Amino acid sequence: MSDPQYSARSADADEVRRLLLKAWQHVLSHDGPIADSDDFFELGGHSLLAVHVAGMLSEELGMDVPVRILFDYPALGPQAAVIAKLLASEPCR
Repeated sequence: MSDPQYSARSADADEVRRLLLKAWQHVLSHDGPIADSDDFFELGGHSLLAVHVAGMLSEELGMDVPVRILFDYPALGPQAAVIAKLLASEPCR
C-alpha cells in the first residue's frame, strides 16, 4: 500500500481521509460508499481489523498511528481529522 514517492508531511486532511477510506474499504471488504459519519465497528470492524487499519496508516504516513484513535473516534470523518492533526504535529524525521 505504501507509495515510495508519497511524503507524509504533504498530507492534508483530505488526503488522510482518502487513505483512511481506502484502508477501511480494504479491511472491511466494503466497496460501497462510506460517509464521514459511518462507524467502523457498525460496518463490521472489530479490534483486530482496527489494528490492521492503524498499521496500514502508520506505514502509509510514516508515523505511528495509535489504534486507540479508531476506538475513541469510530466514525470516518472524526478519525481522519484527528489523524491529520496528529500528522501536522509530528516532528519531521
